Amino acid sequence: IFCENDLEKITNSAIKLVNKDDKTFKISARRNNKKFELTSAEINQKVGASVLKYFPLIKVDVHNPECNINIEVRSDKTYLFSKTYEALGGLPVGISGSTLHLMSGGIDSPVAAFNLMKRGLKVSFLSFISPPQTDE
Repeated sequence: IFCENDLEKITNSAIKLVNKDDKTFKISARRNNKKFELTSAEINQKVGASVLKYFPLIKVDVHNPECNINIEVRSDKTYLFSKTYEALGGLPVGISGSTLHLMSGGIDSPVAAFNLMKRGLKVSFLSFISPPQTDE
């Protein structure tokens, strides 16, 4: 979810991310926009207090929450999310240019290509098959 950089809109968006079945929650704010009027800790406190008012049965658990609401205040918008997905890591595809990779028959070629892709290269593959020529 994204919204404007306004505390009331951030709070309303955060409340939408909490499930009624959740028993514990945590607010994790990051503030890339240093011109925003509140610090990250103040955002955590104010949004958390509003969530507690809206859901009176829910508790705060900073170590093992059922619902972790992440808030990222950027220069243009604020982004909120509660689910994260584990990925392989690395740089975005194509950020470091492109390359042509020769695929041989061994395991080292695909492993090397994978490592290149993790470093942000867009990899195009080339397979060269040259069986031995015999002369009769």
